[in-house]
Amino acid sequence: MLIHASIPVIRAWIGREYLYDMAPEHVGASDRCTVFGVSSYAGHALTFQVLVADGSMFSYIPFAALRARDVTCAPWLSMRDLLYRNCPSERIAVTEYEFLRGGHVDCFFRGRDLWLGGEYLCTIDWPGDNEQVHLVRLDTGQFAALPQHKLKFHGGERAFKPYRKLRQEWRVGRVLR
Repeated sequence: MLIHASIPVIRAWIGREYLYDMAPEHVGASDRCTVFGVSSYAGHALTFQVLVADGSMFSYIPFAALRARDVTCAPWLSMRDLLYRNCPSERIAVTEYEFLRGGHVDCFFRGRDLWLGGEYLCTIDWPGDNEQVHLVRLDTGQFAALPQHKLKFHGGERAFKPYRKLRQEWRVGRVLR
């Protein structure tokens, strides 16, 4: 069981209310932070591990708490938009694909019928569940974790063919039971 995994370091801003258990007097203020990990608890939203400027570490930070800059850009997306689904398990792996790293990606948000641009950061995989999402820094400043069937990499056409997810299993030799 892994639960936590390192990701490429991200400099960001965190809503101060998330550092004070959602205390309303901190809403609207933000602090610099460094995002360095993700956490996967089965049945929960994917969350971040962060370190704030004074050296304090926080975990279980939701996607909606972070932004890439200290400004709010429209459209502001909800957690339901930013994450496709809850984590299927605790066992995760993170890969930063060289070919995709830092590249432009167009992201489709079906619930809003909206396309937004962004930058690929890394891929998060649940290997035992055949599930995978790609962490993207959106042009709005928010972060999203979306499956590849909601993304177009390297300037691909903003449309989707009716492809289907491959669910076959491939094995060589005798299968042990």
